[in-house]
Amino acid sequence: MDGSSRWMSCHAITTRDPTGKPLRMAGSQADITEEKTLDVLTGLPNRLLLISQLEIAAGEFACRVAQGGSPSPTHAVLFLDLNDFKTINDTFGHIAGDRLLCLIGARLKATGLQWAEQQTSLVASVIARMGGDEFAVLLEGAATSTAVLAFAQKLQENIEEPFDLDGLSVHCAFSIGATLASEFHRTPEDMLREADIAMYTGKVENRGRIVLFDPAMRDVASQQFELQNDIRTAVAKGEFTLVFQPQVELTTGRMYGVESLIRWIHPTRGLLQPDVFIPIAEKTGVIVEIGAWMLREACLQIRSWNLEFFRDPPLELSVNLSPREFKQKNLVSGIVRTLSETDFAPRLLHFELTEGALFEDIASARLTLNALKEIGVGLDLDDFGTGYSSLKYLRELPFDTLKIDKYFIASLDPQQASSGELVRAIINMADVLGLEVIAEGIESNAHRTTLRALGCRFGQGYYFGKPLNADALHHMLMCEGSDEGGPPLPVPAELPKHFQEQV
Repeated sequence: MDGSSRWMSCHAITTRDPTGKPLRMAGSQADITEEKTLDVLTGLPNRLLLISQLEIAAGEFACRVAQGGSPSPTHAVLFLDLNDFKTINDTFGHIAGDRLLCLIGARLKATGLQWAEQQTSLVASVIARMGGDEFAVLLEGAATSTAVLAFAQKLQENIEEPFDLDGLSVHCAFSIGATLASEFHRTPEDMLREADIAMYTGKVENRGRIVLFDPAMRDVASQQFELQNDIRTAVAKGEFTLVFQPQVELTTGRMYGVESLIRWIHPTRGLLQPDVFIPIAEKTGVIVEIGAWMLREACLQIRSWNLEFFRDPPLELSVNLSPREFKQKNLVSGIVRTLSETDFAPRLLHFELTEGALFEDIASARLTLNALKEIGVGLDLDDFGTGYSSLKYLRELPFDTLKIDKYFIASLDPQQASSGELVRAIINMADVLGLEVIAEGIESNAHRTTLRALGCRFGQGYYFGKPLNADALHHMLMCEGSDEGGPPLPVPAELPKHFQEQV
């Protein structure tokens, strides 16, 4: 015996005499250690085995520190979360998803062995599947931050090599969090929790990142958890508000529409910007309820302004559709119901979508976009130029408009003729495809003049107006005018400061 512990399954039956007195017992036992400690799907160690090994490593580390030894970390934990695995399952099916997890498990294991052949100071003693699309690694040895991050980078590089999934080339990436052992860890779960927090921090900031845990992340994670709870009831409590950014015709300076945006007036944290809470809403699914509320309120508001000011043509409305909203099965029927209940004309409504909502499953996206076009709404491809759009898909998908990302507008310089060539190319391409163009991020008259010369008809940005609340935009509509030499729709100085809402 090597002194290790084993899991046993025991079954027995007792034979008794006529009076009920036990005579003998017969039974069997089987070693089920492998079943208890290995993941059934991938064959990797499971969470139970990882924690068991982590307890041993933590115990040895604690003893060394208690005896006056060096507190330098002797082990570390990586927590890995596969990005967009749900999309793979939804697209190819769960059998294919399980097959991919097996391939990933094998590649992780191979990476660990390859690393062990090249390194002697730090080895991956356990590579485990934690469940779902989550994996973890226990590293033992000289666990310096440099060495741990180098191993994580090696894992990431190997996983990003395409997988052959029954003839299909599938690309994957992990978000990875790492933490090093310290005397402050009381249980193995402490380390796993820290690695998970680091992973989540990287996932929120930029998928595919490798992040080393920092104690300050605890506060951020706690705040995120609180916001996750708070946001579930924010719609019912009336804590959200809409702001509207003008969209103008560059030649006349006339406002033809607005983009509706959302802000959260949190009861204790005050005004929260979308980049703080939209990722949380998207992750929890609350974005669906928020989006439905936002669409209804925006339609009612724009219709009210059109009736009040007898606008001809009427003011148009642009609303963003997040990836999770776009994938709803009842998306189109819900929009139809909202348009009917608010008596809002579909031709005045535009939905803005980013490439991330579309190109993960192009076949499904095409069906949804065609269904939206059938009800008469406009479709705008947002942030164009920052992703990986295929011209083939742009020809096939029923978009009406490309919105040029503000990154390209910021680089425009009327003193340099070449600075507008990329924007000109986008405008020319859109013209060939029969698409309109809106330029975002216009911040100066020079931007406006250059874009007009390049053939761009529409735009929005701080030059024409920041996102404004309903009262401020109502005031703007009352003062509506045109001025070729400057912003056609200035926000009067006497407006209260809180009207001039910052993005």
